[in-house]
Amino acid sequence: MGGSLGLALLERNLAKEVWGLGRDELRLKTACDTGVLTHFTTQIHEAAHRADLVVIGLPVRLIHESAVAFGPLLPSGAVLTDMGSTKAKLVTDIEPDLEDFDIEYVGSHPMCGSEKSGFEAGRSDLYEGAICAVTPTSLTSPEALSKTTRLWEAVGGEILELDAQEHDRLAARTSHLPRAVAAALCHALEYEMEAEKRDQMVATGFLGMTRTASSEEEMWTQIMGTNSDYLIDAIGDFQQTLSTLHDLLSKKDDKGVREWLKSAGKIRAGLRSENDTMNGEAG
Repeated sequence: MGGSLGLALLERNLAKEVWGLGRDELRLKTACDTGVLTHFTTQIHEAAHRADLVVIGLPVRLIHESAVAFGPLLPSGAVLTDMGSTKAKLVTDIEPDLEDFDIEYVGSHPMCGSEKSGFEAGRSDLYEGAICAVTPTSLTSPEALSKTTRLWEAVGGEILELDAQEHDRLAARTSHLPRAVAAALCHALEYEMEAEKRDQMVATGFLGMTRTASSEEEMWTQIMGTNSDYLIDAIGDFQQTLSTLHDLLSKKDDKGVREWLKSAGKIRAGLRSENDTMNGEAG
């Protein structure tokens, strides 16, 4: 997602400089050579000293540490944001640690991506039409919020302003539960031991529903771990819906099954279409 942001900013002439900060100098150089970045460094002070907007694209449990490291190095008025899939703990932890510096943190979560990772998978149109949640607090200045929202709008995103807790509650059902279900479907497949014939029967429906099961597991371990309470609630409700179907099938209740399917279809029809949401949300 970071690579896609760099491409989008540069192709649209939205930034004169896009710096990449990381640990692997060779990968950073390759990203720069392919047009994802204009500059790169492995030294945080070099990336920070002239930055007016920093976007942290790390697994969620590393974002707090990174934000705190940037704090004393950024120029006055700079804004920190991120692309993490959970927000409540980040906002709670980061804001107090930055209050001694004249910079602000505004949580962001672009609801887009794919199961692929790395700058090589970047695409300049990734954010077009994507919902970009932002989570300002009572401490967020209008200027910091505006700078953050203008970033995502400039690369094609649609802003959804949410409280951080509200974000995490909704993300548990719209993003984190689907990822868990994709993995569960793959595990359930293994109960059928006739592997060769089973795998030949796998078609577009199963492959489409389980696409995100290929997403990087460490990233998703951290996402689920930092939103476990809301995800547990969502899993419980999902188990209940499956129990309802289980009971209807056990009773040979064709009418009940038909209504169960029909009501789900109505819910689906009211959602944003697959074209609206690009490649789906991967984190």
